[in-house]
Amino acid sequence: TMIFALGGMIYLSPILAMVAMFPPLMMAIGTNRFAKTLHERFTLVQEQYSNISTKVQENLTGIRVVKAYTREDSEVEAIRDLNKDYLEKNLKYFRSMGVLYPFFDFSHNLGIFVVLSLGSYLMIQPGTAFQVGDFAAFILYLNMLHFPMISIGWVLNVIQRGVASLTRINEIFDTEPVIADPPEPLATKELKGRLTFKNVDFGYNEDGLVLKNIDLDIRPGMILGVVGATGSGKSTLTHLIPRFYDPTHGEVLLDGEPLSKYRLKDLRKTVGLVAQDHFMFSTTVGKNIGFGMDPTDYSMEAVEQASRLAVLHENVVDFPRGYETMVGERGVSLSGGQRQRAAIARALAINPRILILDDALSAVDTHTEEQILSGLRTVMKERTTLLISHRISTVHEADWIVVLEKGEIIEQGTHEDLVALGGVYATMHRHQLLEEQIEEMSA
Repeated sequence: TMIFALGGMIYLSPILAMVAMFPPLMMAIGTNRFAKTLHERFTLVQEQYSNISTKVQENLTGIRVVKAYTREDSEVEAIRDLNKDYLEKNLKYFRSMGVLYPFFDFSHNLGIFVVLSLGSYLMIQPGTAFQVGDFAAFILYLNMLHFPMISIGWVLNVIQRGVASLTRINEIFDTEPVIADPPEPLATKELKGRLTFKNVDFGYNEDGLVLKNIDLDIRPGMILGVVGATGSGKSTLTHLIPRFYDPTHGEVLLDGEPLSKYRLKDLRKTVGLVAQDHFMFSTTVGKNIGFGMDPTDYSMEAVEQASRLAVLHENVVDFPRGYETMVGERGVSLSGGQRQRAAIARALAINPRILILDDALSAVDTHTEEQILSGLRTVMKERTTLLISHRISTVHEADWIVVLEKGEIIEQGTHEDLVALGGVYATMHRHQLLEEQIEEMSA
């Protein structure tokens, strides 16, 4: 339409057409200047909306903490402030839009005024070929340009909103993964599960090392216990095995080959990790337990078997819908101990070669802990197992135990050896025995 109208205007009067193009030129310049402002202001709107969503999600997830500390009023006020900022940023954005459309109308009407004035002048000139009919047709063509020019403003608005959204998405897509697959990965079908740490150092940043000089050889079927105070590097040690991070120095080997030679997906399928947070998805108990299973291998029999090993089955059958019971946001309907056991069952359900229990029994009592460990002993004999705990009762039957302090192994040996050594482990053992005796006396 624009090309047809512009061609008709040039045919009727090249001079008048050239003058009539001045307002669209103003629109183009104005559009170019407004584009940057619209982009910046809509980006701020999106960022503020993200802040509101994050705050609301945090409050819904941590509703018990909010209520326990009576912070309802302050959290409501914080969300209200975020909404005020969101309103202000939206108003700034729409103010820009409110200027853009009137500017287009003004430019178009200015063009009409100039064309009417110049066209009238041309028609009254002696011997002119520009007649009233030509002028009327020219005005008609000029009006045909009005809607496309207004549409440019609308399209500009949509484009800038899309560009702002795409910029935020590209921040994620353009991020290069630090941990990547090797060009020619090794096969993992016949893995035995032998883990070797060779002079491993690791730090999350340049501020310092979290792990220092770690040397370990964990044979297939071996149970390694790792104990230490909070912040000693126990969990960090486990994060190196599925390659959530790579060592700063040294290397971790699986069956004699560096972990970096295995495809990440294959490597992680051989590792059953029970992390400290015991995250549960907002779905059924059964689907949470079977989350890591291949869809072709998924079955309720396998889910129930894993649940029995984790001493969870007896609880689940008492739920209103058994394994079809919804657990709620982050497993809110489950107790802390049930979430831990569900996480253990999830790790066992994938039948991993390497099993990592990172403080996985901290929320259960010693009796339930013994039941779970008793059920796991047969399973652990068939795979490489790491037991991370601050409880001596969890690791005392491990084949080998290491004590971490400030990221370094300061003691290692069997339970009997470490107790006889009289060091940090023996002190922890005495303190925990004393605590148990006090609990029994007060019971």
